[in-house]
Amino acid sequence: MSVQNELTSESRTEGVSTETSSLSRERLVFVDVLRGYAILMMLQGHTIGVVLRDEYRDHSYPAYQVWHYLTGLTAPVFFLAAGLVFSFLLARAESGGGSRIGKGLRRGLWLIVLGWILQLWPPLMGDLLQGDPSVLGRLFGKSHVLHTIGWALIAITVLWLLCGRREKVFAVVAAVLAQLVLLSGPVLERWNPEGAFARVWATFIAREYAVFPWFPWLGYGLLGAVLGVLAWHAKWYRKRASFLCLMALGASLMFFAPFITSFFWSVFGEVSQADLYQFSGRYWRSGEVIFFTGLMGLFCHFLIQKGWEKSWVVRVVMTCGQETLTIYFLHVFVVYSVVFGVGLSAFFSREFGPWASIVTALLVQMSFVVLALNLKKIRERVPALKLLR
Repeated sequence: MSVQNELTSESRTEGVSTETSSLSRERLVFVDVLRGYAILMMLQGHTIGVVLRDEYRDHSYPAYQVWHYLTGLTAPVFFLAAGLVFSFLLARAESGGGSRIGKGLRRGLWLIVLGWILQLWPPLMGDLLQGDPSVLGRLFGKSHVLHTIGWALIAITVLWLLCGRREKVFAVVAAVLAQLVLLSGPVLERWNPEGAFARVWATFIAREYAVFPWFPWLGYGLLGAVLGVLAWHAKWYRKRASFLCLMALGASLMFFAPFITSFFWSVFGEVSQADLYQFSGRYWRSGEVIFFTGLMGLFCHFLIQKGWEKSWVVRVVMTCGQETLTIYFLHVFVVYSVVFGVGLSAFFSREFGPWASIVTALLVQMSFVVLALNLKKIRERVPALKLLR
């Protein structure tokens, strides 16, 4: 279900006050614009990543370097936004006398199932039809982004219960865990498991099997969870100064990342200079994400003050932000040719120059924007799409 639908329906069913219901509109603009930006960046990033020829994948080209940098920011923003909106709704439901515990667990498990569906590549499907038993290991032995987001929602739900549903305690514990997850990620993702049971967990932890390992990616979701719970508890999203503080916090984390990581590993163990550089880079990224979140929130605060949040451009971005799961799930078919073997990767893999790649990416973006704007009507004709809400 989209953020907007959840906010609207829960305002009616969980006794949220009129004041809270009206204030949720501000938060809706902020989160949906953030998610809309991320999903549109993901569409162009994945498309160009598939069709661009190898000779242009050179960091000596300034345009490629900027594109690569901005594209790398997309996934952390997704994780932070997912943790933020989920924990906000979790805390709000509890304050209104309701509960999202069961829904959160079901949502997380459903995302994990969808992640495995998207791993049905054509060669694997062929082997599956031939009765090859190794298919199950190849299918369930690897994980992707939807798996990690699903586990993040489950982890946030369990942590909420362990903290006795107390917002301040949850925020502190989640913040501490986020630091540990981010700072230990580069070590744990190199884990080489031995034994069947260890291999099951390695599916989600080791870089060899997981495109988005729990460590450090759960860290971004936990950072979002801290912001989400505090958004409900302190209503920080009302004030422009709060977004400026987020930007300052993000900039500070970026600047002090080398010192923080050096201190962390001087306490917990010795690492090589190369590893320390990698740890610092991961922590720097968390600062970037927080800074960007504050910047986007400041921008949305300005839009609301001017009354421009109802403009068609903002509404298009917000609509895409409300339909991130549907767009993500379907774009994997279009760009990566899963299941049916028909898509950009099947016919145009690394075939285009820069301009043709950009045009292709814009066409993919526009196609999904049109889809998002018409999904309400399409779902009436294709009820199966309701499973992706």
